[in-house]
Amino acid sequence: MKKYIVSSGVMFLLPVVAFAAADTSKGLGKIIRIFSDLINILVPVVISLAVLFFLYGLAMYIWKVGEEKESGKDMMIWGIIGLFVMVSIWGLVNLLGDTLGLDENINIVNPIEQIPSSI
Repeated sequence: MKKYIVSSGVMFLLPVVAFAAADTSKGLGKIIRIFSDLINILVPVVISLAVLFFLYGLAMYIWKVGEEKESGKDMMIWGIIGLFVMVSIWGLVNLLGDTLGLDENINIVNPIEQIPSSI
């Protein structure tokens, strides 16, 4: 029963999601565009924070002794892992977009707007 409710909800909302990309000036398309712009701003900020995290760990490793030196080493390792993951995913998304020929600046015409209003 639960799967029928979910599938009918998906079928009902699918046209809304499909037409959301058609007109980014209003409705769900505007929300998606704002979310996309926010992510494009946050990616370089998060990468810079990961670099600062790595550099802080490096400074702790150089200037501290004993237990704090090990925590600096751990911070450097996690900083490198974080940078690798973030840059890899960012690169894969861009590679996938280029491979599929996706372009942010393409304007898609909403088919519903093409229907004459006199019908």
